[in-house]
Amino acid sequence: MIITEILGGLGNQLFEYAHARALSIRLDQELYFDLSFFDSYHRNDVYRLDKFNTSVKVANFKDIQRLKQKIIKPDILRRGLKKLGASGYYSKSNHFENNWIDRPDIKLLEKKDSIYISGYFANQKYFIEIENIIRHEITLKEPLNSENEKVLTQIKNSNSVSIHIRRGDYVNNHYFAELPLDYYYRAIDYLESYSPNSTYFIFSDDMPWVKENFKLQAKIIYVDINDSLTDYMELILMASCQHNIIANSTFSWWAGWINNNINKVVIAPNVWFGNSLAQEKYKNGHLVPNSWIKI
Repeated sequence: MIITEILGGLGNQLFEYAHARALSIRLDQELYFDLSFFDSYHRNDVYRLDKFNTSVKVANFKDIQRLKQKIIKPDILRRGLKKLGASGYYSKSNHFENNWIDRPDIKLLEKKDSIYISGYFANQKYFIEIENIIRHEITLKEPLNSENEKVLTQIKNSNSVSIHIRRGDYVNNHYFAELPLDYYYRAIDYLESYSPNSTYFIFSDDMPWVKENFKLQAKIIYVDINDSLTDYMELILMASCQHNIIANSTFSWWAGWINNNINKVVIAPNVWFGNSLAQEKYKNGHLVPNSWIKI
């Protein structure tokens, strides 16, 4: 049994799922979700993996507590190899444990071992071995509603580029960089040289601000029909565009990643984090695939 904690917004949920799904296949284990975050933590984050063709079950309280009682902390593991018993607990509190899948204790995992996993695992290396499975499963169980279907038709009938501008909790958040509009202007200039006369579909959690401040001499369509309850539809719309200009957000990261256009251009910001340590790791190849363009 593998139990993975699901927490955060949709982008983080997808990373947590993809990592655990790959591990469950590698170990031939059943995968369960711990969804208690959404019961006890009062934020705008909403559980959304049930909107996709994900293959999991919800863990019960008894199993969650049983595995959490056998805690093996990462600092102990680093000081010396500890052979796993029938169950273990692995906690990863940030995005950046680059050697997670290469740790000796992880390689010793066997089918009999039951584990509880907590962490974001925001890197495709954790699941690239099952890329086709993940792409197939991150598809909607139900069709888009009529409003979103109309936008999808516009996307398919144009030389479409998605632009994601995230503000909300990023404004005055010193951990993540607050992207200047110049990033988007330079990204658009790059795409115009590659794919001229594009139609730009704007997605944002602060559309009034975008309409007032984001000035563009090009064809723009503001996609202002979704909220936190339908963000999974917005993700699919973004991914359906031919190209993507993403924010420093795991939400739009996934839109770029599941975009199935073989000739796609995905542009990501050169500065993702305001935190210097996190930004240094980002510069060294964390998070963004090498085929994407950083500006």
